[in-house]
Amino acid sequence: MALPADPTIATLCTEGWKKTGVTPSAAELARAQTEFLQEILNDIGTRSVLTGNTRLKTLQTKTTSVAVKGSRTIELAEDVDEEYSVAILDGTLRGTAQSGAASAITLSASETALTAARGLGKYIFTTGGTGSNQLRQIVLYNATTKVATIDSAWTTPPDLTTTYLIVEGIHLCDEDNDLGEFDYYLTTAARRPSVYKKYGRQLIFDAPFDLATYGVLVRYYQNLNQVDLVEGSTTLITRILRNWRAVLTQGIYWKTCVSQNDAQEQTAKIEYERMVGALLVKEIPFGGEFMGLTI
Repeated sequence: MALPADPTIATLCTEGWKKTGVTPSAAELARAQTEFLQEILNDIGTRSVLTGNTRLKTLQTKTTSVAVKGSRTIELAEDVDEEYSVAILDGTLRGTAQSGAASAITLSASETALTAARGLGKYIFTTGGTGSNQLRQIVLYNATTKVATIDSAWTTPPDLTTTYLIVEGIHLCDEDNDLGEFDYYLTTAARRPSVYKKYGRQLIFDAPFDLATYGVLVRYYQNLNQVDLVEGSTTLITRILRNWRAVLTQGIYWKTCVSQNDAQEQTAKIEYERMVGALLVKEIPFGGEFMGLTI
C-alpha cells in the first residue's frame, strides 16, 4: 500500500477552515496560511518552553561546517535554537577527487590505504572545491577504480577540484558554560579543538584549528519561529505538517472560529489546547537517545 501524500500548508489550512462548515475564499485561505499557521507554531513553541519541553523530536536536525585554519569560530545558522552536540570530524585519509557523479565520487589515484572492506560504511566529507561541505556514507568502494558509491545523492556533485576527508574519528567536544573562565584558558596554539562555548550565533572553540580539512558536525533543535516554509519531502515544514497535522488543523479551526465569531470558538480552543499538551508529551525525546551516536 502506498504511503499517503504529504499534507501542504494550503491543504491543511483548507481542512481546518472547512471544519466550520465554510469553504474559504482565496483571501481567507491566504490569511490562514500567512497568519493563523504562524500564530499556532509560535504558540506551540511558547508552550513547549513553559512546560520545559524545549527539545521536540520533530525539530531535530544537524548541520556541518568546514573548519578554517587559524580560526576558532564557526558561524551558526539562524534556525539554530539549542545545540545538542558538537563534534569534530577527523581522519588520516585526505585527498583531491578525480571526478564525481550524482551518487559517487572517484577518490585520488594515489589513495592506496583504503580498501573495499575498510571503506564500506565510512563517512566521506567534502572539505573544499565544488560541492564542499557535504557529508555522505560510503555504501560501496572499489579499491581498483577508486570509486566510492554513497548512500544518497550529492546536493552538488563533486569534480576534480573537490577535496575530501574520509572520516575515521568523531570527536565530541565538551561545552563550557562560563564564558569568562572559557576566555581565560583559550590557547593560541593551533590544534584540533576539544571544548566550545556558544555565544550569539557563533561556536567559539578553545583553540584555533590547525587544519582546514576538519569537519564540524552540530546536532541541534530548530527554532519554530525560524522555520523555512518551503515545502518538500525533506524539509522541516513538511515534517511538521506530517507529524503535527491533527493539532495544526485543530488550531486553524479554532483561529477560524475566532475570526468568524463562531459559537464553537471556546470548544475548539479547549480541544486544541488538549491536543497541544498531548503533542508536547509525545515529542519529548527519549532519555539519552543520542548517546553513542556519532554521525
